[in-house]
Amino acid sequence: MDTQLNTKRILIYLAFAFGIPWIAVLVFYLIFGTDDPTLMARQVQVLNYFFVLPVPALANLATRLITKEGWGRLMLKPNFRRSWRYYLAAWLLPLLAVILGGA
Repeated sequence: MDTQLNTKRILIYLAFAFGIPWIAVLVFYLIFGTDDPTLMARQVQVLNYFFVLPVPALANLATRLITKEGWGRLMLKPNFRRSWRYYLAAWLLPLLAVILGGA
């Protein structure tokens, strides 16, 4: 793999993934800002729920479009035959953690 291209992809992704939320919070603060830190924290939290959560997915799409990486190597198809233990652990370990935490 080309290290320089991978570095470029990572930097583009990080610019989108962190830049969009910071700009949104800044604009939100400039429009609705207040001096009360508690109220501002609540407002930013509401903004986070409605806007910031889908940004990593959008950053991934934008990075793939900008770098022309394509959609062939997404690795979204699960391979149950080879790694069934990991899938089983992903299903059962959170249940075990909830049971132990409740006990």
